[in-house]
Amino acid sequence: MVEAGLGYARYRSRRPASTLRQLLDGQGRARLSDTERRLALRADAGMRRLGIACLARSAVVAGMLRRRGVAATVSLSVAAGAPRSAHAEVAVGGQPLRAHPMGNVLFT
Repeated sequence: MVEAGLGYARYRSRRPASTLRQLLDGQGRARLSDTERRLALRADAGMRRLGIACLARSAVVAGMLRRRGVAATVSLSVAAGAPRSAHAEVAVGGQPLRAHPMGNVLFT
């Protein structure tokens, strides 16, 4: 959780352009180990309990996984009937760690 906290502090101090590059650039392994998956889900859950928005959580978790050599990116989805209702989730190998909300249109 300490790594997630430090990652969130770095996320908050970056310029938007560097954050966007981080979200879109995914180089490395296209598979997660069980340990990496648990780490990512625990970090995400901890930040969610603190009220951190999904885009910030996803950027932090993707950064944590990239430092471990995983090709993590952030995928975005929007509710079909409510265009202002968007969600961000970490994806590895084209698959999100957690499912996007049902009925959302996924942007890749």
